[in-house]
Amino acid sequence: MRGIALNNLKSYETAGLLSDPLVTLHPLADPVVPYCQEPLYAAKVQAQGSSSQLAQIPTLAYGHCSVNAAQAKTALLVMLVKAGR
Repeated sequence: MRGIALNNLKSYETAGLLSDPLVTLHPLADPVVPYCQEPLYAAKVQAQGSSSQLAQIPTLAYGHCSVNAAQAKTALLVMLVKAGR
């Protein structure tokens, strides 16, 4: 059973090839998706030569998706700049 589950997860695996800008806003103390996933994804993006498309913004917070309005505005501004707008 475990093998079937692991095989099904492969279709959700990221490649790190970014054709559009991506900004992540991630709490350092996220109990659901650990922050350690951020540098792993950055390494995938770098291996694909897409680093210029990625901006990762850590936040000093506990919780999943626990960002405040100022942090969200900053991430949006970064996205707009990366998109050339």
